[in-house]
Amino acid sequence: MGLSIVRATPAKRIGCLTVAVVLSAVSATAADDAETLALLPHLADEVMVRWGVPGMSVAVVRADEMVFAGGFGVTRTGGDEEVTADTVFGVGSVTKPITALASAMLVDDGRLAWDEPVRTWLPDFRVQNLHTSQHATPRDLLAHRTGLPRHDLVWYGSDVSRAGLLDRLPYLASLYDLRADFEYTNLMYAVAGLLVGRVAGSTYEEFVGRRIFEPLDMIASGFSPPTDDGAARPHAIDANGSLVEVPMFVGGSVAPAAGLYTSASDLARFLQLVLSRGVRHGDRLVSESGVVETLTPQVAVRKLGPREIPITNYGLGWYISVYRGHLYAWHTGAADGYNAYVGVLPYDDLAVVVLSNRLDHQAPEVISRWIFDRFLGLPGIDWQAALTDQDRRVREVQHDAEMRLEALADPAEPMSRPLADYAGEYRNPAYGDLEITLQEDGLAGSFHGLTGPLRHWRGDLFLFELPRSVIAPSFVIEFAVDAETGVVAASSPLQRDLEPIVFRRIRPDATLEGPSPPRAQPSGGENIPD
Repeated sequence: MGLSIVRATPAKRIGCLTVAVVLSAVSATAADDAETLALLPHLADEVMVRWGVPGMSVAVVRADEMVFAGGFGVTRTGGDEEVTADTVFGVGSVTKPITALASAMLVDDGRLAWDEPVRTWLPDFRVQNLHTSQHATPRDLLAHRTGLPRHDLVWYGSDVSRAGLLDRLPYLASLYDLRADFEYTNLMYAVAGLLVGRVAGSTYEEFVGRRIFEPLDMIASGFSPPTDDGAARPHAIDANGSLVEVPMFVGGSVAPAAGLYTSASDLARFLQLVLSRGVRHGDRLVSESGVVETLTPQVAVRKLGPREIPITNYGLGWYISVYRGHLYAWHTGAADGYNAYVGVLPYDDLAVVVLSNRLDHQAPEVISRWIFDRFLGLPGIDWQAALTDQDRRVREVQHDAEMRLEALADPAEPMSRPLADYAGEYRNPAYGDLEITLQEDGLAGSFHGLTGPLRHWRGDLFLFELPRSVIAPSFVIEFAVDAETGVVAASSPLQRDLEPIVFRRIRPDATLEGPSPPRAQPSGGENIPD
């Protein structure tokens, strides 16, 4: 018998936790584990201070037991509501392993197949690449190997439905052909969620609730922002370097990719299911082969990592790596104002959950790697120092890029038209509408409900600043001007490695319908009928 569950209860001071460790065995391993769990609150306090995190929740699963579940800090900065193991957080892309497991359940049911074309169940699935349209499978969607890049501003802040996203896919450029390379995209997980709902004869949310949440007693889990005052509030760093509360993220159409709200305790129950290869409380919820399939590498992530995690692949809903010689499945999640992490060592029967209510920090990695090292008996590494240094180098690169962009600005280079001529409505059939208005102090823009000023950059270039946007706080817009008809379009490089996204100006007498989607392009010279 191993350790009994350690349930952390709220303390009187922020960041402090009273921990009761109950030993059910006197073996050296159990004693070492107990010491680790007793030290964990002290590490959590230190890490939260270093990274400026208001609140954090942690759970540790050892074999079939949740040996630790506790909370640290507060649900919102300046508040006094303390975080517990049951506090609800947004977890962003930590949703993806759940979507993959839901798909595995439908494969078990014989209603879905990993390697049959998506069009078998979604005949309206189309992208620009004709071969991909015809041959992409559920495995391709979940392994990020369709070649479609993120295109996150198609859905971010938009009220487009999940089914409506299908209509936009043919307008979006791909970076690679089908199965040519790993290219992370939330859009394909939205399609996978739509597929789950269609095949199940209900909705993605209903199926996941019935087949995963209910049998696992994940009572705090759902896909809508919680209304409970005790939920963790999201935070981010503003332009002045201050920690501020931001609006809760609404997953909506991309909920299967990033829309889950849950607690550390609930996610620990999900990880117990993964570690048991599909069995919970004696009941088999998903086949062992289904769980193993999600944990099996499908595509290489072409990036060399640090010595301890040198090589990474992607499975189905999981990154698959080797952590210091141990098979390691993991996923991070970043929604507006939240930062989450889950990690599983399948051959070592060990898993960790770390949830936090602040965006953009390395606390979950510090906590999880410290736990793994101690439970595995590995030589200690100062992960706080290592990840602080890594974060510093990343921020230096970001700062240099910002400085290079700023250096391109030359407000003295005049605009080709009066300010009023740039005002109007612009449309892209995939990204939606961009509205430019003339205000007393200059131009302002509105995009998917996000508003902000347009600062003149140089010539017909402007910087569109969106202070409320976490995913895209600013981007450069270039207006296209025709000598006879005036300003005809606005374009912006909304994503690296892609041509600028063009928004055509809508004339007052123009139809509100967008242009027909481009005819799907065959890959490699193929001529496959659509």
